[in-house]
Amino acid sequence: MGRIIRSENLTDRDELQSALRDILFLFWDMALSYQGFGQGVDTGSFDVFRFLDAEADNPALEGGIELARIGAGIALLCRLADQMEEAGTGDLEDSDLRLRTREALSSGCLDDRPEMRLAVEAALKDETAFREMLPDIYAEYVKGYLRRLYRRA
Repeated sequence: MGRIIRSENLTDRDELQSALRDILFLFWDMALSYQGFGQGVDTGSFDVFRFLDAEADNPALEGGIELARIGAGIALLCRLADQMEEAGTGDLEDSDLRLRTREALSSGCLDDRPEMRLAVEAALKDETAFREMLPDIYAEYVKGYLRRLYRRA
């Protein structure tokens, strides 16, 4: 079970709202700048690890929680890709991002998004395989979300 976002807790709601703003901007930036993953997209300032497996205590928050979980996974993939680009894979083994990523994987927080889980696992082992997975993940999660949002508008 993930971190519970409590609807009556103003701090939780504010943190969720801030993360959702960052995620929507991230998706917009990815779509306009690269039509996918690219170097230096703005992932915002939210803690992706707090939302990878977040759950809501109130059905009214579930739409936001779903986007937060997906967006946290996308932001994590972007941050891993940026770190590889900046440092090269050999220098990354002990980075805080990688250590926290390994902890997140072992907790099972990406098990409900197997494509993301496989990509994160690849990012820790095989940069080529990781980069080959990113276009499909972008199409399914980012482009798919933006299409659904456009249809509702």
